[in-house]
Amino acid sequence: MYCNKVSTVESDIKALQTMSKKLEEQVQYLTKQTGVMAARLEDQEGQARRNNIRVVGVPKETEGPSVDLFLEDLISNTLSEAPIQILLRREGA
Repeated sequence: MYCNKVSTVESDIKALQTMSKKLEEQVQYLTKQTGVMAARLEDQEGQARRNNIRVVGVPKETEGPSVDLFLEDLISNTLSEAPIQILLRREGA
């Protein structure tokens, strides 16, 4: 009886050690993946900032409901007397 309890406890300990090892491996993998994803996110944020256009000298919130139309009018009025059409394209989602 005593021997059965000891072997049961030993078996349980081995199972827990195996489970603990697997969990440690998962934590290491997930930690590595988190680092990779953080680097990707930082890269994407940097790319998004590089793709931004800054318009200097225009008061904030003067664009109205459509930034596209505001920019067309601003550039058209600034560069020439004849109206021009500007194709604005957004990439990505």
